Amino acid sequence: MTLVKFNPEKRNASLLPGFNDVFDTIFNDTFFNDRMVTRVPAVNISETENNYHVELAAPGLKKEDFKLNLERNNLTISVEQSANQEDNQKNYSKREYSYRSFVRSFTLPD
Repeated sequence: MTLVKFNPEKRNASLLPGFNDVFDTIFNDTFFNDRMVTRVPAVNISETENNYHVELAAPGLKKEDFKLNLERNNLTISVEQSANQEDNQKNYSKREYSYRSFVRSFTLPD
């Protein structure tokens, strides 16, 4: 008796050449990679005797863009921002709206 390896995915791919390539192109587009992925900035928190020092890797944001909320020992840092760039020229072939927001919460020791 001879064993033959069978892979149904390969069989289906050969029936419609290029079919999987279409979906790979769509789902590997930079739109999904850059825009749909949740982006939360990395954070470093250091502590001194009397203070905490919080650093966020959030390029392009200013100090005024951040909202800080401290309730009991829970620190919440949030940003909500949309880019309102007016462009009078409508000759671009691809342009995506820009909106970013995130919320990070940390429990500080007593």
